[in-house]
Amino acid sequence: MKKIATFVSRILDPFLVMTVVALVGIRRSTLTTHAQIIFLITAFVLMIGIPAALLALSVKKKWISNWDMSIRSERPKALLIMLAIELLSLIILKPMADAFLFSFLVLVIVWSIGFSIITHYWKISGHSGISALGSGLLVSWFGFSVWPVLLIVPIVSWSRVVRKNHTILQVIIGAIYSWSLILILHKFI
Repeated sequence: MKKIATFVSRILDPFLVMTVVALVGIRRSTLTTHAQIIFLITAFVLMIGIPAALLALSVKKKWISNWDMSIRSERPKALLIMLAIELLSLIILKPMADAFLFSFLVLVIVWSIGFSIITHYWKISGHSGISALGSGLLVSWFGFSVWPVLLIVPIVSWSRVVRKNHTILQVIIGAIYSWSLILILHKFI
C-alpha cells in the first residue's frame, strides 16, 4: 500500500499538478499561440524549473531532509525562497500576461503566502492544498462538468496519510484552505 501511495504522491506532486493547471490556463488565455509558447517557457523556467532545481539541490546538499520538507522547521526558509522567486516571476511575466494569466499568477502567490504563514504555525499538506487549488481552478474555469478532477484531492490526501507525511486533519485543512481561497477570490480568476 505504501508503494502505491508513494507513486500517487510523486505523480501528483505539487510542481507537476501546477504545471498541468498552468498549461490549461495558458491555453485558456487570450494570448496568441506564439505569445502562449513564450509565456509557457518563461513561466515554466521561473516558477517550476528554478524552484524544483533549488529544492532538489537543497535535498542533495542536506540543507533540508527531503523533498517533502517533512520537518516543519525546515519549511519557512525554503518557502520564503520559493515565494521570492514567485514574486520575481510575477514582475518578469506581467508584461507578457493577459488579465486572466496575471490574476492566475497573483492567486498562486496569494496561496503561497497564506500557505507559508499557516505552515509556520502548523503543518498542513501542500500536496492536498495544491491538488485542491488546481482542481478547484479547473472547475471554476470550465464549470462543474469537469467535476471528476476533484477526485484528485482525496486520492492525494490518502497517499499523504498512508505515507505518514500528514495526519487526516492536515490534509483536510490543506484542501479547505485552497478551496476557501478560490471561493473568496472567484470573481478575479
